[in-house]
Amino acid sequence: MANNLKNFNYFDHKRMQNSKLTFIRMPYARVLVVDDVATNLDVAKGLMKPYDMRIDCVTSGREAIEAIREERVRYSAIFMDHMMPGMDGIEALQHIREIGTDYAKTIPIIALTANAIAGNDNMFLSKGFQAFISKPIELPRLDAIMRAWIRDKDKESEYFDKNVEIDGKTIPDSRSGRERRAAPGRRSGSDRRDFEEIIPGLDVEKGLKRFGDDSEVYFGVLRSYAVNTKPLLEKARAVDCEDLAGYAIVVHGIKGSSRSILASQIGDMADALEKAANACDTDYIDGHNEEFVSAAETLIADIEAMLERIDAQTQKERKYKPDGQLLSELREACKKYDMDGADALIAELEQYEYEIDGELIIWLKERINEADFAQIVERLK
Repeated sequence: MANNLKNFNYFDHKRMQNSKLTFIRMPYARVLVVDDVATNLDVAKGLMKPYDMRIDCVTSGREAIEAIREERVRYSAIFMDHMMPGMDGIEALQHIREIGTDYAKTIPIIALTANAIAGNDNMFLSKGFQAFISKPIELPRLDAIMRAWIRDKDKESEYFDKNVEIDGKTIPDSRSGRERRAAPGRRSGSDRRDFEEIIPGLDVEKGLKRFGDDSEVYFGVLRSYAVNTKPLLEKARAVDCEDLAGYAIVVHGIKGSSRSILASQIGDMADALEKAANACDTDYIDGHNEEFVSAAETLIADIEAMLERIDAQTQKERKYKPDGQLLSELREACKKYDMDGADALIAELEQYEYEIDGELIIWLKERINEADFAQIVERLK
């Protein structure tokens, strides 16, 4: 690693390692991802996609506690963000363990943290986590966690010794392997030519490789970043020196999501501001906050312009109004915190332009990007 760093080829080495990974498909597994930043949820889903799991998402520790207490779904594991407003990941874990059921006591909980500090592993393990993953998530580390805490060889035998139907689709007898390019819907609607333009501050090429060269997933993450970072920047702009802890959480969230999409410059600026907030260095914040917010807004504008150009190349079929059955299924998916199901349904609805109620689909997409399931359920009701 030291030699790779000296020769400035560390990323190339990591990419080579990543390309050799064989993802074990786990259609029997279902995990819960907890993070207050919606973009981080989309990043996690994109990186976990090759494992063929069901992935549900919530945006607070309290929602995670309720999900485990209600047991509407029994999850294989929870991926819990460490730093969240109101209740952090450690508090949420403690409340889950205190529910007292065997399920709540034993479900593996993996910490997610954008603060990679020596000794963090011991700290998280001492608090009751089974493991931790640093952000931005590295595929080899994620794969090791998947194999250690989620893979179930007994269930693999049950599912893969013969063809099994799951959620209406037949799962072939194949225990592992990288995603096949011929699979339906994969890498549709865009190709590498869409990424030829340069966006200052964003390494699109490396970002695309990070998501397994799946431009559809990477586009989705970029859209999520553009939508969900704007309200965080508004909070950062209105920094209150009386609440530096709250400000630190905001810029911490922007740091993690920015580094995840390979916007390293914005991530580094957010990191410096987070450290200043933790050190109560208001002079540094006063001198650098506006520059940071402005730079992030410029990046978002560039991302949105690129996505608009790509969208303009796609002609959509026209329909009179959105399909009522799909809207009903979307409501049920949101009631169950089924992020994968919600994403699939909104993608199906977005395939068309509508003569009436087109604004509803836009609104639903925005709420899904923010993982605001309660509002969706209420409106569709």
